[in-house]
Amino acid sequence: MSDRVGLALGYDPTASVTQYKGFSDAVYDEVIQVFNEKEIADLTFAAATINSWNRIAIASRMVPGLYQPAKKAAAQTTAD
Repeated sequence: MSDRVGLALGYDPTASVTQYKGFSDAVYDEVIQVFNEKEIADLTFAAATINSWNRIAIASRMVPGLYQPAKKAAAQTTAD
């Protein structure tokens, strides 16, 4: 794994738990050396999205691995 990928993966938990510890200056200093402003915004949005989906999954008591996509109705598949 590249240093860039590792740093991006480490950014998510740091961005997600700010209410407990604040955003780490050490991580931020590393991030601004490797990523431009748009990439940092993209990483932040990705972290927020992941965090939101995790909270939805926890609140709705989803069980990992049990999701099955809906099957198309027979009428739709014959029309395709």
